[in-house]
Amino acid sequence: MDVKPKDLNIGVKALAAELTKECKVNFATPKLTYDSKRFTMHLIRAPRYKIERGSAQICKGNNTICGDSICSFYTPSQLYNLICDGMGSGPEAAATSRMACIMTEKLISSGCSAKLSVETLNKMLIRKFDEVFTTLDMLSINFFTGEATIYKAAAATTLIFREGKCYDVSSRSVPVGIVDKFNPEITKMKLLHGDTVLMLSDGVTDCFHSNDIITDLVGRSKEKDASAICEDVINLLK
Repeated sequence: MDVKPKDLNIGVKALAAELTKECKVNFATPKLTYDSKRFTMHLIRAPRYKIERGSAQICKGNNTICGDSICSFYTPSQLYNLICDGMGSGPEAAATSRMACIMTEKLISSGCSAKLSVETLNKMLIRKFDEVFTTLDMLSINFFTGEATIYKAAAATTLIFREGKCYDVSSRSVPVGIVDKFNPEITKMKLLHGDTVLMLSDGVTDCFHSNDIITDLVGRSKEKDASAICEDVINLLK
């Protein structure tokens, strides 16, 4: 059925509100496109949860190149945060970790599941002539359901802060690119309003004997945004 925009006695925001009410699905403001013959209205489901993210990074000692790589990207329903640490140091480690981030993002963005993407990355690294491997720490958050999944391969501990308490997710698996039969360690959880998830590289965790210092820092940073909290953690290392 064709409907002319001029015949609609309602704005797009009001239309989204009415459709949300009737369909019992929360829609974002519709987008209208015109192809010289007709208008097309695109309805997009609005995220239920707002996710704030931030990151910070520092080189070890007097190094000018960091062997860790970080990236964040979105799919239609998920936010992905990724930390990879190439084995060794300097340019080679940085190149390996960066390649791992890029390939994982490309695989997931093309439609592969996160688990299959990590397994595919493992096979790609094993088939390289040189010995190349990297840790992998990936967090996915569904902004419609609040479900979170952590994928780890020899990665540092992830800290989850909720209502003044700290929970940790650790890894005992081997890095990506070591063994042919590889499965990342997977942890699933439901995030709640106000939760903070802190992903760390071993460059941070190796500096502390326990999580108490970071737990105290995050507890005193409730009013700060995610980027400021990350910078505070980095400042602990200086």
